[in-house]
Amino acid sequence: MSDSWKKETFRKSVENKINEAINQSNKYLKYGSKIEQAIFEKSNSKQEYLGYITRIVLDIRHMAGKGIKSKTY
Repeated sequence: MSDSWKKETFRKSVENKINEAINQSNKYLKYGSKIEQAIFEKSNSKQEYLGYITRIVLDIRHMAGKGIKSKTY
């Protein structure tokens, strides 16, 4: 399995996706980098990393759609 998921360019694209989801909710603006870093440090593989990213992005989008004001990660 390739370690391309560890490269800065790939991680930056993931951070951008997180920020996009955050911007939709406005509550977590500017936390994309911190969230991505925490997920990266927790992950042992690209599959695990993307699984966490997918869940967090979907959760943020869900909260934005429901108008939920806060949630602790």
